[in-house]
Amino acid sequence: MFVFYRFHPERLDPALSKDAIFPYFIANELPHGIVGLIVAGLFAASMGALSSTINATAAIVVSDFQGTFSPKATAASQVRLARISTLVAGLHGHRHGVLSGEFGGALALGAVSKVGGPDRRRIPRRVCPGFAH
Repeated sequence: MFVFYRFHPERLDPALSKDAIFPYFIANELPHGIVGLIVAGLFAASMGALSSTINATAAIVVSDFQGTFSPKATAASQVRLARISTLVAGLHGHRHGVLSGEFGGALALGAVSKVGGPDRRRIPRRVCPGFAH
């Protein structure tokens, strides 16, 4: 990108901020097919991260909560609880996404962290240290 605009400075809008140059380059200089592949890659990466977070949340609920309060639960009940937890976490994330649109995107960065993540594994120990294993 640096080399491109070094050889074609007339194609760069001087009023652009430094942070806007890369999106400007993608929107105005790359072929449409390449732009589509970039957007598809961004969607795939975000969906993979969100899927991992939701599945981690379900695993936390099953292992920490059901494992503590009902240690003799059958595999079928663990799977059922994991599916319900996945649905609840997904709906919770969706709700935060909708709310972030209503509040001008202020909640957008916190939406995924509200659903779960790597640090969520320690929360049961913080909330009820006597019960969590």
